[in-house]
Amino acid sequence: AVAKRHRDMLVALGKKPPRKWEAEEQRAKLAKEGFTDFNVERVLEEEDCDEMYGIVLSNELSTEFVPFVEIEADETTSRGYSLKKPSKALQRDLDEYRARRTATLNRFRKGRAVEQTTCDGDVSNGLRFLGWFKSYRDASQDDGPIPLTLRTVFSHARLALWVEQYLEFLEGRGLQWSSKVNYTTGILNILSYAIADDGYVLTEEKGQTVMEQILNLRR
Repeated sequence: AVAKRHRDMLVALGKKPPRKWEAEEQRAKLAKEGFTDFNVERVLEEEDCDEMYGIVLSNELSTEFVPFVEIEADETTSRGYSLKKPSKALQRDLDEYRARRTATLNRFRKGRAVEQTTCDGDVSNGLRFLGWFKSYRDASQDDGPIPLTLRTVFSHARLALWVEQYLEFLEGRGLQWSSKVNYTTGILNILSYAIADDGYVLTEEKGQTVMEQILNLRR
């Protein structure tokens, strides 16, 4: 919306168009009448913040996502492969994730605090993914055992590839697009938790981070 100056789209997203857009329009109108407004010129001469505006908007759209209504048939199907008994290490990660997502303030969290029901949805999506990871994923290319924890699996450089394979698995089971989007959103939220860990190493593949690759899969 920012790049293509779609004012109506920005308004629909609850955003105000950048000030310079309005100033440029005012300048054009005044020029036709032979006038100059120095307040308008001052706005146009200010440091360009449009790029930062785009970054902020992009970040908000990637971290704030309203889920689609659950489809009961898909939810029933997904319970069959969801991880049933988390290890003590995984349970510690889940407890920390819940605390971080629901705390009123947390300096390592992108976005605002969420309700417990939203957080529980993320945890359910994470357990679905880990259940597939444990029982259905082709592990022949692994260098060694991968501990089944949020910190390990969701901070792995190959996470985006696994998510793509997971979505193909869901496709094969006939799940609706909206359910796949919801499940991918849960994975993205947990990835934000993993990224905040001290040991996280940012990697890229073909110029895109793991987060960007998974966002591509959600679209």
